[in-house]
Amino acid sequence: MSEPPIDYPDDEPGNGVPPGQHPQYPQYPQYPQYPPPYPQYGYPPPNPKAISGGGVVCGVILFPVLNVVVGFLTVMLADQQKVLLAFGAALLALLAFGGGYALWKTGNPGSKGLGLGLMIGWALTSILTVGYCTGLNPSMYT
Repeated sequence: MSEPPIDYPDDEPGNGVPPGQHPQYPQYPQYPQYPPPYPQYGYPPPNPKAISGGGVVCGVILFPVLNVVVGFLTVMLADQQKVLLAFGAALLALLAFGGGYALWKTGNPGSKGLGLGLMIGWALTSILTVGYCTGLNPSMYT
């Protein structure tokens, strides 16, 4: 003989399908939400290899200004002494390459660009003035 099915208390006749579920539509998994905007995660980390183009342009423009100031002071103080002209040339190279390297090592993209711009400015000034403004031309010392 067969036994009647067990009557569970939550199995009441007439309830039908639970609300929100339809037997003809299958349930799909919920897709994850879009990620929240940046402020929740914080801004992306800066690129350590980045160089500011504006800093490079400023450095290229700044070096000739430094060159004019140091050059005029050197010529005014030298008064036909070749040693002071050589000292001025060494000071310009130290400003361009020493200061440029120190700015390059800061890690800030703007400072890196400025340091690179100082070095490029020294090279351009040396090329365009045939070494007279940076003290590279040997005819200045003879």
